[in-house]
Amino acid sequence: MWNRVALLSAGFAFGWTLVNCWVAPRMLLRREMQSTALAAAVGLLVVVWLALSASWASGLAGALAFAFAALVAYAAKAKQVSKDEPTPSSPAPPVERAAGHSVADHGVADRGAAVLLVHEGEPAVYDGPAPWARRVAHLQQKGHRVLHWFVRPLAYARIRSAYDRMGGANPLSAAMANLAQELQRLLGLPYAVGEASLWAEPPLAERLASLAREGAARIVLLTLDLDANAQELLREQVTQSRVREAGVALSFASHSGLFPPSEERLARLLRGEPPAPAEPVTAERVRALHETVVASEPR
Repeated sequence: MWNRVALLSAGFAFGWTLVNCWVAPRMLLRREMQSTALAAAVGLLVVVWLALSASWASGLAGALAFAFAALVAYAAKAKQVSKDEPTPSSPAPPVERAAGHSVADHGVADRGAAVLLVHEGEPAVYDGPAPWARRVAHLQQKGHRVLHWFVRPLAYARIRSAYDRMGGANPLSAAMANLAQELQRLLGLPYAVGEASLWAEPPLAERLASLAREGAARIVLLTLDLDANAQELLREQVTQSRVREAGVALSFASHSGLFPPSEERLARLLRGEPPAPAEPVTAERVRALHETVVASEPR
């Protein structure tokens, strides 16, 4: 009886941690590989013991039991990590804006106006499958054919490899930070410029709520190359943030031509290839963004 329990437990642990090996961030990979190797070793020892102490048929039956448990665990874990976890639809708590504080108390948000450059760019580093599950679900909603959830962990492993080929960090993040810095320099006070991705943490709703709590009176959402589906996600995040209820004035503007199509970038990552870079930050592009922000202000 104990040998069956050992085989099923080892098989379940092997299948579960095998998925973890494919989807875990690089910093956790060693631990997951050790767990997978330990589960495989326990299963192998029990199978060999059954074959030598009982019969080859018993060993074969034990191997099949191990494989069955591993398959069940693998399927369960693969489906879990491939499931889109949307932002909860329940309303967030009302946001209370800061009042009666100086700029020194609260930093750049208290300059009065904030500008967020909102894009579909990838997270700065690979930190797990969650953002990519959302991306794949977004593609599926748009009618694209996507990988089946059973083999999707291998795709996440290829994305992790693509990040390794980029030196562990997506250069897009540095480019966006540079763009925000240049736009900040051109806009000056009272603006505070930042950037946010629809797919990275923290969610856009949290970013907006944080700006409102810090004292921002108005926020300009400058979207970069967002398609209709992404614009819908943007509106959902704005609604969930409840910043309008806190009296924050929101305005929207858009700019195109900075990024290759998001589907193209994701397709390259799913193949384990770094995506094509964003367009370089030029003075002309920064001036165009500046004009767009100024034009979005209420008259």
